[in-house]
Amino acid sequence: MSIFKPLFTALLVITSLAAFAQSNEAVFMKWKIKPGDSIVYKTIMDEIDTANANFSISGMAKSMGNDSINKEEEKIFKQLRNGLKENSEFITILKENRKGFIDIEMHGIPDKNDTSNFTSKPGNDQQNFRALMKQALSGVTLRGAIYEDGSIQSFYTKSAQKNLIAAMFQLPGKSVKVGDSWPIDVNFIGMDQSFICDSSFKKNKVIVTDISNTNNEHVVTLKYDIVEFITGDFISPFDSKPIKTTMTYSHQGIAHFSIERGKWIDYNCVMSNISTGAISSQIETRLSLLPE
Repeated sequence: MSIFKPLFTALLVITSLAAFAQSNEAVFMKWKIKPGDSIVYKTIMDEIDTANANFSISGMAKSMGNDSINKEEEKIFKQLRNGLKENSEFITILKENRKGFIDIEMHGIPDKNDTSNFTSKPGNDQQNFRALMKQALSGVTLRGAIYEDGSIQSFYTKSAQKNLIAAMFQLPGKSVKVGDSWPIDVNFIGMDQSFICDSSFKKNKVIVTDISNTNNEHVVTLKYDIVEFITGDFISPFDSKPIKTTMTYSHQGIAHFSIERGKWIDYNCVMSNISTGAISSQIETRLSLLPE
């Protein structure tokens, strides 16, 4: 018997198993939360490669008539940045408000080892700042609402908060199959009348790359591919000389959603912000949702 026959048979079996494991049928993704129940995610937002990360508003300061920001201002920005990095873990809770409506709240995780308290005593600026940061981040830091199909209900939410809600919890709101894509309600870059744009580019896609069917559970794999770019001149009312400014914002990653359980199995994306000019920054942030 030719050796090619058993090889061909084995290849046919493997191909058939792969076809069985991957479903080509359309599925409808929606959040499933029973009344009185909730979905809880440990939410991580921490910087990647902090050695090369930077943030500066010196360009903005100069445009407002200041040659540079003073040492005290630099200290405040440094403390704020360090405080945010130290408080990068949160809890996000999804609850059904009423039939078909889901409330979303994110709040900081209290540090049981941190015994610092706010004090107004002189000479304790560092301690005071840490206590204020702790107080600010231990409360609700994100609040909004979606429908059970994943579309945004809280249309009134500020852009920065709405962007996070959409990036983490918005679903297509329709049946999808492998290869389908759709945009989400995000607008990461926002400028005002002080910016004159020369060129801009935007890509906003969430793509279904796989739908697996294992042990009677359909798992949808989504790929996030979002990029926003602008370049132009920032015009300050305090200085007639324009500041050449560029911004690139990116949101890339992979998430897995269970159709039967109606929630993320995992969600891992990287948000990056690279800017030059009026504001200079180079920051990459890991954004993860881990089921509790």
